[in-house]
Amino acid sequence: MKQQGLLSVVFALLLALPFSLGAYQTYLTSASFLSDVGATYSLTDFNSYSSGSSWSTLTVTGSAFKVLFTNPPQLVTSCKPGSNGVLWTNDFESSGAKIIGSYVNTSPYSYPYAIGGNFFNGQSGTCAWQSGGMTLIINNGDPTQISLSFTPTSSSYFFGVYTSFPIKSFTMVGPGGSRIPTLDNLYSGVVPGPTIAMPDSFTFTENSFNNTLDILAN
Repeated sequence: MKQQGLLSVVFALLLALPFSLGAYQTYLTSASFLSDVGATYSLTDFNSYSSGSSWSTLTVTGSAFKVLFTNPPQLVTSCKPGSNGVLWTNDFESSGAKIIGSYVNTSPYSYPYAIGGNFFNGQSGTCAWQSGGMTLIINNGDPTQISLSFTPTSSSYFFGVYTSFPIKSFTMVGPGGSRIPTLDNLYSGVVPGPTIAMPDSFTFTENSFNNTLDILAN
């Protein structure tokens, strides 16, 4: 009976956790996203970069997060449709171009649990919004990975996600051809989820009267 009781306790505690492994929630407005993220986040708008600048790796540092943008073996490139800067890539793959963002987990920076921004397909040469679907792959290393597909309707289209696991990297994948993955206003944040105050230890006592296991928090 004691072993069965312990298994029941473990199962009950797992059910009480705020997320299960790989759980996530998505957002379609920045207001709802930021409402859940709270005050700890970094915003990157790419407005300070000159149009046409290219990098094999672009490092962007915020107050709490640091992210490295790449598109191996191609480059990531800044573009300015007007005064607003965006990040895209010069990779024109028929199978779908991509932008990869990898987070740095070295103090004072940490992995975020939430990312959001304006994700859309930009036209080759102008960065203007183009119709077409996009896939956002969120990863914390093997085996936890989620793949989210959506269809941006404009350059201001917002998509956000928070997860039950730290986000080590994300990959934007577009439909390819002249429609290129484009990113603006990237939010990286910590989601203040509910916490469970656990006692330091438990005392387990077998109750022979009703064949149960009594549990007392120390």
